[in-house]
Amino acid sequence: MGIDDVETGAGEEQVDRYLQEAVVNPFVHNDYTGYLRMMNAQGATFTASDVNWSASVGFGSATIAPSIELFGMDAAIDLDRVADDMVDAGWRDSEIEGGRLLEVNFTEVDRLTQMMGAYPATSVGLTSELVLLPDEHLMVTGDYERVLDVVAGDSDSLRAADDVGQLLGADEDPEYVHLARGGEICADIGSWLLGRRPSPDFLDELRQEKAGLSTPTAAASLVFADGGKVTTTSRLLFADEGAAVDDKQARTTYLRVGESFQTGEPIADRLTVDSISVEGRVETITYTLDQGPAATVLALYDEDFAPTFCLDL
Repeated sequence: MGIDDVETGAGEEQVDRYLQEAVVNPFVHNDYTGYLRMMNAQGATFTASDVNWSASVGFGSATIAPSIELFGMDAAIDLDRVADDMVDAGWRDSEIEGGRLLEVNFTEVDRLTQMMGAYPATSVGLTSELVLLPDEHLMVTGDYERVLDVVAGDSDSLRAADDVGQLLGADEDPEYVHLARGGEICADIGSWLLGRRPSPDFLDELRQEKAGLSTPTAAASLVFADGGKVTTTSRLLFADEGAAVDDKQARTTYLRVGESFQTGEPIADRLTVDSISVEGRVETITYTLDQGPAATVLALYDEDFAPTFCLDL
């Protein structure tokens, strides 16, 4: 995208170029993108441009805010220096296993910008907490103790789970992944809470009665972006091989000649199915949305035709 050279401390022209690309391409975004200009102007020791990858993790029942946010930082960023600068800006510092915990109360931050010094208080709650793990090049907000357990080897990473490995694929490098397991497979949490989605039990009935679709036990959608071209691989994990085979037959028909449960619009008008295959308990669907990166994110979170989410599971 031509923004690899935009680093912390960059000039206004470079920052403008970065933010213009972020408007066009949603895969650029992380929690610090909206603060990039302010953090850069105030001399922060890192900005959004130093985040190599980010992840949001939620557990259990649907909630508005994710339970954990992780930021994989560029190796050139000294997180101990970041912590020291945050302390100078008024954040409280304490040691935890493998890193440092920085805290600030929301009554202390700037009410307009929600920042303490050059650093935003991004996490939800009366106290904003940010854990810096210098040896891992990680920053964590939210339920950070789960992450510390994984880093310390006291708990397995989700990636080590057999079903997750099958869904993610070992040799692929996607730009964006949505992974769901168990009962919380519906991705459009915000719309669901606002009453725009029916209950999961009703969805199961709808899938069966209207399209003969089975409900997977886990699902993943992997987005591959190359400039303006975007392709998606969705994988569904079923309880057994028979359910996967049965679902393939129904889903092939549904995606190619079916109509949206929500709008009645032909699904083929919005996406092109490249292939549908089954290996063991895993069904794999590759498809293309022609409208570009922004439309892909909208489809994953606010449309019912994307092959892994909500109304069409």
